[in-house]
This record gives sequence, structure tokens and C-alpha cells, in this order.
Amino acid sequence: MSLDRANKIILIVDDEEEIRHLLDRLFRKEGFATITAKDAMDALMQLQDHDVDLVITDIRMPGMDGLELISQIHEIKPQMPVVVISGYGSLDTVLDAVDKGAFFFVSKPFNQNSIIDAAMKGLRLPQPFHEPSLSPPGATLTVSFSFQPDVELISKANHMISSVVNLMGYPTSQCNIAVPFVTDELMMMGMRQSTPESRDTITASIKVATDETVLSFQSAKKVFERRLLPKDMSDFDLGDPESVGLMMARRYSDSLEFAEGGGAAVAVIRRKPHDHP
Repeated sequence: MSLDRANKIILIVDDEEEIRHLLDRLFRKEGFATITAKDAMDALMQLQDHDVDLVITDIRMPGMDGLELISQIHEIKPQMPVVVISGYGSLDTVLDAVDKGAFFFVSKPFNQNSIIDAAMKGLRLPQPFHEPSLSPPGATLTVSFSFQPDVELISKANHMISSVVNLMGYPTSQCNIAVPFVTDELMMMGMRQSTPESRDTITASIKVATDETVLSFQSAKKVFERRLLPKDMSDFDLGDPESVGLMMARRYSDSLEFAEGGGAAVAVIRRKPHDHP
């Protein structure tokens, strides 16, 4: 399930013309289709006129700011992944953006790889499921598999896992963002810390019940090192994409734990009240 970049449209929203042009050139060079908007109102008009797959927006803009724009975007397209970029990278700003529905956060000044990686995270998310098929109360479904970390496999696994979560009747925000994001981040951690010459096989077990989803990952190597998961949210490095990814994974999880020795990670995501796309 490789990503067809030419058919993915990214909407870039920033009041600074230089930033808009920089991101426009960057993503076009990477093979994506792009649209730009100079402010929030322009962005909302572009969303009405184009089939956008991902939005990248600044927070501080004249008129409607980026946080309000996120809310407006999700009124139109509830499951649209939104990546926030900002030069005001305080923890409170990040958490405000997440609470508003931001998918990921990148602080300015950013390097090219960090913004591309953030966009790829959003574009790897499964397409929204709109009509979940409720399973009988008390049912539990389990998906187990072993893999050598690979980006294409991560995308396939996320679609499979999301289908199971959808079958259990979870809200679309959990089927298409929360559960896939946490899965993606933990699997990417395994990939980042393994070398092509000696990639460790990771065993994953995803148990989905009517009340919670448990994501378990096991590795013989120290892939899930506890030191990578600070105890306090304020200890995360907002300038480091990997640290931000872990912070967001913790934010999306009701609990996220790494075993001593780095051999396992377990995330629990409890079922939330149902939302309506």
C-alpha cells in the first residue's frame, strides 16, 4: 500500500508568503499536489473547492487563528489530519492545538525532514470509516502479527487494525486517528532503532473490546526504551520530531508504558463517546 503522492493534495496555510512558497516548493519537489492559503478564511474556501488530504497550518495569523481554523476544518471534514507549525512552541500551545483536533505539531524553525515526516504520518492514516458495524456487547477481537519494521507494512497494518476497531463500533476519531497514530508511532520507533542489516522482528498484539483497545508490542532489542518516554509532559523536546511523536502518542493514549529493558510497549486507548462525521 505505497502512497500515491501525485494524488495527495496538501493545503498549506500561513500568512507569511515566504513560508507558503517554501512549503509549496518542498512538497511539490516531493511529488505532492499542493494548494496554498494566506489566511484561515482563504483556507476554508479552498477546502470547499478541493478534495484536500492534509492541512498544514500556522497558529498565529491575523483574523481567525490556526486553533480556530482547526475547529472550523473539522466542522467541514471531521477526520481531516491537520499538522500545526508554529514559532511559539510552548507545551501549552501544543496541547491547545491537540485539544482542538491537531494531528501533529512541528515547531519553527523546522528542517525539511521534520515537516515531511509529519505530513507522511498524517497521510498514512486510514481513510475514515463512516458506518461502523457494532459487534455484540462483550465481544473481543484480537489481531496478532510479527513483522520486520517497514513503512509500507505499517500502512497496511494500520488499515487492518482500524478495520477491527471500526468493527467494534468505536468513534471515527479513534478508528482513524487515535488508534492508528499510536500504532504508527510505536511501529516507527521499532523501525528507526533497527538497522537494515539486523532488523529485529517485532510481535504485535492488538486486542479490541467494547471498552478499550490494548496495543502491545514486543521486541528482543531495546527498541522501546523507557528513557525515551519522560515522566512529565514538559520534559518532551518540542524541537525534536521523534520526541513530539511520543508526546502525541501519550496524549492520544489513556496509558502508555514501556517495559524495563526496552523489550515491550503497551498502550491503552479507552472507548470514547461516539462522534458523528
